[in-house]
This record gives sequence, structure tokens and C-alpha cells, in this order.
Amino acid sequence: IYASSPTFFFIAFLNVGEEAYITWFTPVRFVKIDKVEGGYDLTLEVPSKFVYDMIESKYLAQLRESLQTGFKKKIVSLKYRMPN
Repeated sequence: IYASSPTFFFIAFLNVGEEAYITWFTPVRFVKIDKVEGGYDLTLEVPSKFVYDMIESKYLAQLRESLQTGFKKKIVSLKYRMPN
């Protein structure tokens, strides 16, 4: 499942509501998932530091829940990158 897939977005939508979903989650893109001890590290691309800061400060728990439910794997850590 990719962050741009319907399952991820449906779960994110349910967890944060329509307005927050449209504003903060639609620009998020899946980059990669790496197997590590105890689960997986997930890398997401966010369009700006502002979006990163907002997700980390207000929506991190909902994002983690959405990703773990969508991927059906334990997410050990979330990493972010911004486009060049």
C-alpha cells in the first residue's frame, strides 16, 4: 500500500476529518519502507517544512495509526524528506 493509495487516504480521512485531510495529507507521498529490527522505517515526502511541522505537532498519532493500519506492519520510525 502506498501513501497515495485509497486505503491510506481513507484511513487518514477517518482519523483527522475532511478539512485536515485535504490540507495536510493529500500532499504527502510515500517514498520507501525499510525493514528494521522490530518493524519498519517509513519515509514520506512532504512538500515543505511547514507541512512537516504541522503533521508532527498536530497529526502524528493519527498519521502513525493510518500508516500502521494501511501497511498492516509495525512502523518503528517515520522519516521525512522534502523535494529538491
